[in-house]
Amino acid sequence: MTATVQSQMVTRARPGTLAAAVALTVFNALAPFPLLPTMSGVNGFVVTVAVVFAVVSLLGAWGLWRGWKWAAILLFVISLLNALLSFGGIFTAPDGSPDTWDRTLNSIGVIISLGICALITVRTTRRALH
Repeated sequence: MTATVQSQMVTRARPGTLAAAVALTVFNALAPFPLLPTMSGVNGFVVTVAVVFAVVSLLGAWGLWRGWKWAAILLFVISLLNALLSFGGIFTAPDGSPDTWDRTLNSIGVIISLGICALITVRTTRRALH
């Protein structure tokens, strides 16, 4: 093999924090959708916002996996917004919904979103981005 082909085949190893951030982002983006039919009182606006956040989060996860810095910034902002919106849902569950279920899901969403933000800001993740 020529040196050019060998240098193209060499890939940088991704740190575990970056892989964990991508995995949590994909989980956080896709996990709520099977649960939406079980929640009563969820209006169309909430579903629309959830779909937009999921698409942007998946785009950011793909970019973060590729090692792009803009994706880390995008994911940080989206995850922080998701955490803030989920935090509000802990205290204001929709009328007619089982409060315990909604509050539990929102609490888990806050923890996961803040975990994504923390994993993105870790030094090993930031060094892997270009």
